[in-house]
Amino acid sequence: MAIDASLVLDSGQIVVADGNTDYIEVEGGQLCWVHMQWGAMSGASTTMDARVMVSPDEGTTYYMKAKFQQVGPSDDSKDDRVPVYIPQPATKGTKIRVRINYDVTGTSPSYAVSWCHLEPMTSLGVPAIDEQLATGAAARIAAL
Repeated sequence: MAIDASLVLDSGQIVVADGNTDYIEVEGGQLCWVHMQWGAMSGASTTMDARVMVSPDEGTTYYMKAKFQQVGPSDDSKDDRVPVYIPQPATKGTKIRVRINYDVTGTSPSYAVSWCHLEPMTSLGVPAIDEQLATGAAARIAAL
């Protein structure tokens, strides 16, 4: 699968403390997937939460729009995705900022993020619709 380089939220980072990624700017009013691929993880009694945060006001305020399932040292090489709706900005033409917020706990946490990126869905339907479009009768009709 090709990844749009301008939609990469994180790549190759080792997370050892709470923090945020740099933001990317996108058009609002769309339903997207946020894909996260984890690498090696380690630490003593550690956990990590990763949240998708958006700012409709050019970075003044960020809101949590989605959260990945909490990961720990036994979740090496895990691949996750969550649906997220990127809201429309209050002012036409304003870009929405999107970033990932990391919250880690425990002794000597080390969480590798192989990559994390934003991918617009192929339709404006709910996530189940996109999955159905790739299987069954819908796939056969599309092949005609």
